[in-house]
Amino acid sequence: MATASQMPGAVIRLLRPFNLLLIIAIQLVVHHEVIATRGIGSLLTTRELLLVIVMTVTTAAAGYVINDIHDVRMDEINKPGKNVVGRAITVPHAWILYWLLTLSGAVACLLLIPAYSFAAPIIFSLTTTGLWLYSALFKQRPLIGNLMVSLFCALVIYILWIPQVDSGLPEDAISARQLIWAYVLFSFLITLIRELIKDIEDLRGDSAIGARTAPAVWGVPLTIRVIRGLIASLVIAMVAWHVWLAGAFLWWQLAYLGLTVVIPLLVAGWRIGGSEPDEMGAYSTIMKVIVVFGTIYLIIL
Repeated sequence: MATASQMPGAVIRLLRPFNLLLIIAIQLVVHHEVIATRGIGSLLTTRELLLVIVMTVTTAAAGYVINDIHDVRMDEINKPGKNVVGRAITVPHAWILYWLLTLSGAVACLLLIPAYSFAAPIIFSLTTTGLWLYSALFKQRPLIGNLMVSLFCALVIYILWIPQVDSGLPEDAISARQLIWAYVLFSFLITLIRELIKDIEDLRGDSAIGARTAPAVWGVPLTIRVIRGLIASLVIAMVAWHVWLAGAFLWWQLAYLGLTVVIPLLVAGWRIGGSEPDEMGAYSTIMKVIVVFGTIYLIIL
């Protein structure tokens, strides 16, 4: 187990700080660059926005913790010597951290009731329960767990839009609603692609504990075909959306999207077929980088 001086570093690794910072960045960009600046104004105060971010980040962090608690056996195989829970942090200590994070999210949720009414506790309860069920049960089922995580990532964006739903929207070349739904779909599909890639990467450990993930049930070749189909669907959806809103974009904006999102997606889809499971980590990282570039695209629009 980690010593007292090593414990902070172990906790930081457990909480995936890059992912949490990415969530914060995405929510700030969506709020400031889409909702607050496209002719409608945000209905969230600065305090309420911060509470939404706290609720989202603590819920995601708690999800990482409980996921690692349930994955102790699998991580000993897939990440020998690198797993945090069960090696650097004891399982009881991990549970304490989980409940502290969940309680923090619950407090933020209750403070959001004036802005969200009962939508806040409903969303928080469903998300927290869903992440628990995902890590304990559905993660080991083909596709179901992947869809649950993808929905959570899409909700990270849509939760900012909920207070705006009943507000009037101006007729704009690119309205806030269109951008929100486009980015929600983008987030959902890119996360689903990444989750399936991670399942292939973790196939050895999953198979050892009897987990019936997509590549374990369907086989790696079929799972790769599904990934390629999702990549093709995402690229087609992006092209169709930009054609539909033809004239609303500058050429350099489209060039940026093509170079940083579309081409990397197509190259990854082409090359992934010849890769081994232990090479999938690179493709998972590529998908995360594409999310970063996609978020930047919202800024330059």
